[in-house]
Amino acid sequence: MLKIEKSDRVDSAGRASYIERNELMINDSDYCVFYIDKNTKYKSGTKIAHNYAKRKCKSIVLWHLEY
Repeated sequence: MLKIEKSDRVDSAGRASYIERNELMINDSDYCVFYIDKNTKYKSGTKIAHNYAKRKCKSIVLWHLEY
């Protein structure tokens, strides 16, 4: 089972805590699944996590929402 170590910053609210939470999950994963709208802005949490997973050379499953 996946065990994610908690950091002090993840307990606090705010954008940095969500980014760190996502990075912890990505670091402990063999692959990552992302569901991204083609109009997603570069600074969205999903986009930031996707870019981080690419930098960490994780296997990525990417679904695009098209409308």
